[in-house]
Amino acid sequence: MSKAPKMKDMKERLDNIRREIEKLQAQESLLLDMMGEEPVKVATKRAPKGSVKVRVLELLESQGRSGLNAARAVELTEASGDALDRGSVSSLLSRLKQDGVVVYDGNNYRLKKYTGMPGMPSAVTSIRTSSERSF
Repeated sequence: MSKAPKMKDMKERLDNIRREIEKLQAQESLLLDMMGEEPVKVATKRAPKGSVKVRVLELLESQGRSGLNAARAVELTEASGDALDRGSVSSLLSRLKQDGVVVYDGNNYRLKKYTGMPGMPSAVTSIRTSSERSF
């Protein structure tokens, strides 16, 4: 006889857990109401898997010459009711830079087509070494 749990047993256990969660949420709601506090806001929904790159490229296009960084991308998506993970956006922007899709000026990333325009910061920034001092 197999020692692995049966599907029926697992579903029953899951149902029991969900009922317990509902009871705890009801208790939490009652206590918060009695204390005059609002429930803690549930985290916003995350962007569907695979859409982060598409969303970031759309944001880069919409920002045009001003460009954006990971923090700004997260801020813009939260304002529209979505959520992006800052680390994922940061990694993606770095990969897009390595692939030559975007250019980084030290502050913001922008699509390559928006660089080299008058009044834009140079795509190449100097890097100060630890031995250099500024006075």
